Amino acid sequence: MSHKVITASGSLVGAVAKSRRLDHLAIGYLVALAVYDILADVFAPYLPPEALVYLFIIIEAAFLMGLRWIQPRFSRRGLYDGLFWFVLWFVALMYISALIPSGDVVSDIKSLYYEGLLPLMIVAYLLIEPVVSELYFRAVIFQRLVGRSRPAAYLASSLLWSFLLTAPEDLGGLATALVMSLLGIILAYAYERGGFTSSLIIHAIFSALYTVNLVIIALG
Repeated sequence: MSHKVITASGSLVGAVAKSRRLDHLAIGYLVALAVYDILADVFAPYLPPEALVYLFIIIEAAFLMGLRWIQPRFSRRGLYDGLFWFVLWFVALMYISALIPSGDVVSDIKSLYYEGLLPLMIVAYLLIEPVVSELYFRAVIFQRLVGRSRPAAYLASSLLWSFLLTAPEDLGGLATALVMSLLGIILAYAYERGGFTSSLIIHAIFSALYTVNLVIIALG
């Protein structure tokens, strides 16, 4: 067997091993988010406010390890296409947000602010969550499914992302999750057309805008 064949075989085995590691991490991440949502719903009244904040940050930071097995791909055209749909979605969001019940969101944000925990959440939303979400929901889940069924890949990756991260408890939460799932579809489209870097840039822009909104609510 020639050296080139051995090298190619070794590279293929390594690629398969990396793919399996990412699959296992993705499953672990989904389970961790589901457990976090259950804890937040059931035990929140009995836990100190900082407990859930720290737990969320730990979960997000722990799963950053999968980033080393990603090969970022970037297309400027794909980024621009994704940004076009993101701008349309964001403009529509500004019009319909007043129609979606906010529930306890405002009081929760103010509580985080008074407890001194808001800066930690801002760091998580700005620097960690976009990377981890794009890594597992787009680069793993969407990427694995798109070869089998493109519509299923879009729906599964966007719905899993929106429902696990928003954890809706009422009609207002359900409406928010569905609106966010549309953003998930746009992020998947940006990933498909422009690669991991494109979807990450758009997600980071959204996170920055969301963070500004958090600060406005907290100080309002």
